[in-house]
Amino acid sequence: GQTGAVACSYLIVTSGRTGSSLLAHALARTGVHGTPDEHLAVPDVDAWAERLDVASPLTGGSMRTYLDALRAATATPNGAFGTKLHTAALATVTRALAREPGAPEGSAALLRWAFPDTAVVWSRRHDRVRVAFSLWQARATEAWARPADAPRAPAPDGDPAPPPHDEISELHRLLHVTDVSVRALLDRAGMPVHEVVYEDLVARWDDEVLATRRFLGEHDARGPVPPPTLARQSGDRTDALVERWVAATGGCPACGQAARPTGADVLTSPP
Repeated sequence: GQTGAVACSYLIVTSGRTGSSLLAHALARTGVHGTPDEHLAVPDVDAWAERLDVASPLTGGSMRTYLDALRAATATPNGAFGTKLHTAALATVTRALAREPGAPEGSAALLRWAFPDTAVVWSRRHDRVRVAFSLWQARATEAWARPADAPRAPAPDGDPAPPPHDEISELHRLLHVTDVSVRALLDRAGMPVHEVVYEDLVARWDDEVLATRRFLGEHDARGPVPPPTLARQSGDRTDALVERWVAATGGCPACGQAARPTGADVLTSPP
């Protein structure tokens, strides 16, 4: 087969809470697609720089030197390298790159320059309403992931305060803007893009992971696909909170979360 010859450089670009960690873990477990991780997330860069024995690009070090060290340390034996790039870290990464000698102007040019011959796996979610709730909950609890074999944490005493509707609405709005602007940036950068939609990933895990592996050059990729290593964190309470937000705001038809018409609405609506 050709799997041993795979040597693709790629970014998993995500706005968060889109299944990107599930996908990264699955690709890492193949042994031929690098070991994608949170190398570029702002809270983690300093720790990775210390581990790699290079100056952190967040405190004056070279981002390109940091990326070179990452490639050398985390690529699989066939030379494949992958990492995650959260949209929230894009500005930080491009600002650090812009300080480099000979850096081009513009975010798209900077990405091309720092990640040459690099493909993009664009991990997104159709239902950005649920992303907004998931982000709010993760920030409030600092629980960003749960291993698949770990028991669900016991419910807190009493009913915790629900997220304010205006905060969810603003998160939801920003997610829509981010999806449009980041995809436009990737197109300007001329980087090949393969979309992985969370709803498709959880519904057709094997097919979606295999399609991603083939996009990354593993043309003869076949099952079995490594199972997800993280568990779903939302539950009945999240469902109820989403319903309350939709009822209060009218929801978002583009996300598949629109308020249902009442019986009177149905009767009086024009055909």
